[in-house]
Amino acid sequence: MAQRNSGKFPDYEEYPQSVRELAEVIGLDQALHLCRSLPRCGSRPWRVAVYVPKRMPLDHKLVAILGYRDAMRLARHFGGEVLQPSNGRFLEKRWFRRNVWQLRGQGMSAAEIAEDTDRSIEAVKGVLRGKPPKGTGSDDR
Repeated sequence: MAQRNSGKFPDYEEYPQSVRELAEVIGLDQALHLCRSLPRCGSRPWRVAVYVPKRMPLDHKLVAILGYRDAMRLARHFGGEVLQPSNGRFLEKRWFRRNVWQLRGQGMSAAEIAEDTDRSIEAVKGVLRGKPPKGTGSDDR
């Protein structure tokens, strides 16, 4: 059964509203998986969209992405609607920021972090100029 308890995820409120709405139906893990799995559409490269049919055929892309049970949950809740959830880029940015601070906490230099994360030194330094996220152990600068 999908996880629907937002208490398990301490930063639940930081997720976009579209992700939280999906998470209430199919759980946060599945909602995030869906956001990352949907193809880009339209003239804007960041936009993702999917039509949720009222009757879910077994060969629908939602069944392939989520499995039949969660695809049916979406159909019962959002059937007949076009969903435009967050595209998941916020996850990549959040992961990169957290990872930079964790590696910094392990004593790595900006150049080493850039090499380890396959990003530019400027991107790493940009993160390090900001405030470390909670729980990274790098609160002391």
